[in-house]
Amino acid sequence: MQVNEYVMTHYPVVGDNDECPRQKLDLSHNRLRHMTITGFCSAKSLVELTVHILESTHSLERLTLDTTYDYNRCIQGPGTIGKCTTSSRIAKCWPMSKRGVDEAHRAVKTVGRYIAGRVPLAVQFELMGPCSRCHTGSR
Repeated sequence: MQVNEYVMTHYPVVGDNDECPRQKLDLSHNRLRHMTITGFCSAKSLVELTVHILESTHSLERLTLDTTYDYNRCIQGPGTIGKCTTSSRIAKCWPMSKRGVDEAHRAVKTVGRYIAGRVPLAVQFELMGPCSRCHTGSR
């Protein structure tokens, strides 16, 4: 699943929002084994969706939340793309806007606060945040 940040309405994660009441769905996703959300942000709707899937999917084996739209990948040389490492001096991650970096940092904090503690031990969990070397910004 890929999220487009420019069409999302960002409701705050904390507090009640009477303008947009949420309803609990009684759906089970028993065949879902691997889930990746590319473009995960701090929007209340994404947090609620992720928590709902964690609580209603007993077959889930792996959950990946990518807050960077895959911008935490770097060009390491001609035709070589991978994760950025601090040992590589020439490798650099694909550039992100300041707004994108700031939102990615907010999303990482949101995941730590509302999602990480709800991930079952049997589920492999990966949170892909901004590169600490290439994507600096407000935290």
